[in-house]
Amino acid sequence: LAIKEKALGPTHPAVANTLNNLALVHYHTGDFAAARPLHARALAIREQAFGPAHPLVGDSLVNLAVIDRALGDDRAARTRYERAIPIFAALGPDHPDLADVLANLGSILADAGDLPAARRLAEQALAIREKALGQDHPRVADSLASLAILDRMAGDLGPARVRLERALAIVLAALGPDHPEHARLLASLAELDLAEQRPDRALTGLERALAIYAADPEVPDGELHARFLLARALRASGGDPARARASALQARDGLRARSSTRRLPEIDAWLAAPP
Repeated sequence: LAIKEKALGPTHPAVANTLNNLALVHYHTGDFAAARPLHARALAIREQAFGPAHPLVGDSLVNLAVIDRALGDDRAARTRYERAIPIFAALGPDHPDLADVLANLGSILADAGDLPAARRLAEQALAIREKALGQDHPRVADSLASLAILDRMAGDLGPARVRLERALAIVLAALGPDHPEHARLLASLAELDLAEQRPDRALTGLERALAIYAADPEVPDGELHARFLLARALRASGGDPARARASALQARDGLRARSSTRRLPEIDAWLAAPP
């Protein structure tokens, strides 16, 4: 970065690329607060160099939105995603990058309780991905999993399971049984099992998911979520209360270390509740 700034100037687009790469390093090591100003500076450089509607500006908006979301600032993330939509829509109505933005915005709306709007965006993202990437692409599985979450939140557990099982088949065929996406879907199925009052079944899937995550330290958020689900399943099944609490504490402390606040209230409430 220092070499590029000295040779090209602090506002050169190549500097923005390096800032983006440094921010991604911070993101993957869990230092979201350090990543945010780097992405913000990259965005400012790209806006100045290319104008507000360039795809690279869209990329920077999405990168910042991801950080905002991780830090619990859903309002800022939503604003950035909404600004990015027309940028990527200009690349074509079936562009995969547009699907990604729609899917991410839908997740924010779901957490805000606007399930109908979230479903519209998730279904639009699924349609784009199926058309652009094919029925058996892992990104299609991602859309199916998002729709399954909406089904579960609405109490439609049967359709949720159908979608998750289709997503699972896609991921197993495309990525194999040891991929983190398999672990993520196992955790989603376990969450569905918990909603159906089947904690023993949830435990089986979560143990497998955590074994997969243990071999891939690059996806700590997924592992931490699975650890909290494990705590819930242990308590619901009458399992070891000490292990359940330890698993929840691991999830809470891991999220705090990453400054990832979105799930902390739920975990804190669970820890405060009587066993």
